[in-house]
Amino acid sequence: RPSRPLSGMNTSPTPPIQPHRPSDKRGRYILIGLLLLVGAVGLYALLDPAKTLFPRCLIRTATGYSCPGCGLQRAFHALLHGHFTEAFAYNRALLFSFILVLLYGYVEVFPRRAPHLRRLLHHPLSLTLLTLLVIGWWIARNLLGW
Repeated sequence: RPSRPLSGMNTSPTPPIQPHRPSDKRGRYILIGLLLLVGAVGLYALLDPAKTLFPRCLIRTATGYSCPGCGLQRAFHALLHGHFTEAFAYNRALLFSFILVLLYGYVEVFPRRAPHLRRLLHHPLSLTLLTLLVIGWWIARNLLGW
């Protein structure tokens, strides 16, 4: 039941009630992500993954076969030091992987700037094709010694 102002009291209009909007945390997440990225780049630039206590591939340790990502740590370290051919020798899928990470990162951080690209990258057919490419790369690198 709405209350009525008593006569003689000052009745200034109340401001309209604003709907509650959750704060935009995307900027905070982007900043945290950038800080983590800078930290990871610094860590890989300073420490050689082949000579320090970086995690080893469980698949290669258990089976002796290279997984699709084997060599990416060493390749990233080589890239940070400008050794492009050495990086490519560690994992030939490095360039493709780098481009994919950039594309997926872009459409997730800026979903409204490229909605068509985002839909394409998240389409079941695209994800199936990507899965088949990774499996094909996995088989090829072990059969051909890449």
